[in-house]
Amino acid sequence: MTDQDQQAALCEWAGWTRRTITHEAIGGTKTYWCDPDRNRENDSEEGPSIESLDWMHELEGKLSEEQRTAYHFNLVSVCDDGVSHWPTWYATAAQRREALLRTIGKWKD
Repeated sequence: MTDQDQQAALCEWAGWTRRTITHEAIGGTKTYWCDPDRNRENDSEEGPSIESLDWMHELEGKLSEEQRTAYHFNLVSVCDDGVSHWPTWYATAAQRREALLRTIGKWKD
């Protein structure tokens, strides 16, 4: 999956919406991600940073108890270094994204 595909899948799962507006004042058309909490300060063309560990942590908090167990196993698999069984201590944002997308059934090879 491309980074854009991953971001779109995670944003949609987390409740973000993609909006397009056309207006003379902005010089044409603008497409942006809207915060699910309607906090307009968070709205942006790029959306939340998929490289942000803070955002990954926020998304991890949205998992159900059952999903958290599956997420842990997916994260161990993604981080498979043959040494650690505690990947949450050192997993990168990219590894967390993949594990999360696998957990919610949105990962595409």
